[in-house]
Amino acid sequence: MKHLYFLVCLAALTGCGGGSSGGAGPDPVVPPPAPVSKAVVTTLAGGYGAAGSEAGVAGQSREARVEYASGAAVDAAGNVYVADADLRTYYSSGPFPTRHAIWKISPAGLKTFLAGGVRGFEDGTGAVARFADPRVGGVDAAGNVYVADTSNHAVRKITPGGLVTTLAGGGAGRAGYVDGPVASARFDSPGGVAADAAGNVFVADSVNKVIRKISTAGVVSTLAGGGAGPLTDGQGANAGFSSPLAVALDEAGTAYVADGGAIRKVSPAGVVTTLAAPPPLTGAGGQPAAYLGSPTGLAVNRLGEVYVTLPLLNAIRKITPSGQVTYFAGRNHSQGGFEHGLGTAAQFNRPFSIAVDQVGTIYVADSDNHSVRMITPEGQVSSLAGPALPTVADGTGTSAGLRFPQDGVVDSKGNVFVADCANYLRQVSPQGVVGTWPDSGGPLISSGSLASCILSLSIDGADNMYRLSWPTLQKITPAGATTTLYEWSPDRTSGDVSRLRYSAADSNGNVYFTYQYSSGFRYIYKISPDGVLGPMLAPGVGQGYGPNPGYLAVAKNGVVFVMDQDDGKIRRLTADGALSVVAAFEGAPGGIAVDGSENVYFVAGNVVYKVTSGGIVTTVAGNATPGFVDGVGENARFRGVSGLALDRAGHVYVFDSGNQAIRKIMP
Repeated sequence: MKHLYFLVCLAALTGCGGGSSGGAGPDPVVPPPAPVSKAVVTTLAGGYGAAGSEAGVAGQSREARVEYASGAAVDAAGNVYVADADLRTYYSSGPFPTRHAIWKISPAGLKTFLAGGVRGFEDGTGAVARFADPRVGGVDAAGNVYVADTSNHAVRKITPGGLVTTLAGGGAGRAGYVDGPVASARFDSPGGVAADAAGNVFVADSVNKVIRKISTAGVVSTLAGGGAGPLTDGQGANAGFSSPLAVALDEAGTAYVADGGAIRKVSPAGVVTTLAAPPPLTGAGGQPAAYLGSPTGLAVNRLGEVYVTLPLLNAIRKITPSGQVTYFAGRNHSQGGFEHGLGTAAQFNRPFSIAVDQVGTIYVADSDNHSVRMITPEGQVSSLAGPALPTVADGTGTSAGLRFPQDGVVDSKGNVFVADCANYLRQVSPQGVVGTWPDSGGPLISSGSLASCILSLSIDGADNMYRLSWPTLQKITPAGATTTLYEWSPDRTSGDVSRLRYSAADSNGNVYFTYQYSSGFRYIYKISPDGVLGPMLAPGVGQGYGPNPGYLAVAKNGVVFVMDQDDGKIRRLTADGALSVVAAFEGAPGGIAVDGSENVYFVAGNVVYKVTSGGIVTTVAGNATPGFVDGVGENARFRGVSGLALDRAGHVYVFDSGNQAIRKIMP
């Protein structure tokens, strides 16, 4: 368990981080090797494809996933090339295990392996080659693919037959800034590449903050940047860049650069101008234009129109040749989704890179949907390759469809209730029969709400459920009667953007929830069964608690367990406000639950762990590699877990959002 380190604080020990001590606890302790888990993982309902296989990893498949697609390019025949890479540089959560591979997707959507597959630095053909966080950036007229091999600080070339060679740069640990012959040239974390018709390659050399050119004669030179402050227009070294991440070329040889929050143009002579700048921006008639955000990819069509990807807003922007920024596709919200449709009706989940073909069709590497999306010039979004669009469909077992199950609970009869991102509350019987609850069959909240998902679901000892859908916390009785316990009301005069996010209920009907203030910090509050809001239970950073309390679970004695999303600790919060650290974890948090004996189950990095009340830590199921595999213990695989629940028999239910499934673990 090298990826997870635990801190154990027993009540008999002193200095374990209670009260206002900050919950720091002792130094990390690595426990002795735990026995191999014999817990059996099965799929209770839903799921992308068949559990037990990863379609398209080798060979061809229309439904094959693209793990965290980080680059995109298209050739003259309409084949799209994408890379799998580690995107933790750009996203605050992880982990992002990848294949460090390059894939080719035909116009019919068939995905085939081209090169790579293991992190490293090696030239060779196919699987012999090694990359480290590659980003596909361009294809030349001969069909050669050019790759910014970011963590190897190199530019690589792949022939149509899969032969990989190093065009320039020097491998891991050899970052630098040196012009000259390709054999001695150095780059520092190149973020994007593009090739012109003659075979010259242009590089967005991100850390060096310059645009480089690799000529067909094998000489590297600096085209622009390096001698001025960020966002400075000018020629050559008199221009300045902030953080050039991606580059694209038009037919005249002008380079377009995604530079922080701006789009820059670089002429063949090295003259840099700003096409679109960070806010404030104005559109027609002096009205505010579409916010540009922080683009990570861009492409330019034959008309000189530029398309950029905004992963943090899950949107695609279009920029006219005059610099006007307009909304083009995606719903422009920090919460991603997966929907086909026209323009802003479509949804993406961290679209990272983009390419455009000769007829104006746009291809988007939709990283967290593990898909390549296709957009017509009119803005109609569909999928070229990757998992099929998840559906909301009733049925039994894996024949049922779930839409990104976010969280769930188990009632006293063994029924599982799951909240999904279509705003439905689904019920799954102990036999795996899935239905929409209540029987009306419609969404429980409006699709036009600011919340596109039911964010959190909890249950008390009387089988009353509590549904948190920002901005409200509601109670649902077993008969289906719904009342609102709490509703956030913004203070528009102060610009307050606070919101609810995580919740848990105890057996007596008290509900605990996190409340995020505009400062970015979350705090924990308690609401009694009669709807009375109590005082703050756990203050934020600087007052004895971590900076970002997230998933919550409540033991039968009222003790609250909290996963902190920022400092990677699980804390125990007693009714009198005493805090202690139970465990420290690495990897993306995915849920927490506690049984009657105060054994804590939690998910970090797609692995389910158990911490006993005595501090013994074991791995229950899963491993750090994401996937969709049923099996025993660490042989099972999950993807993007977002919730955890226990029944009274001790079975663990995993809300496997990335696989559109509910998984069941039997000890």
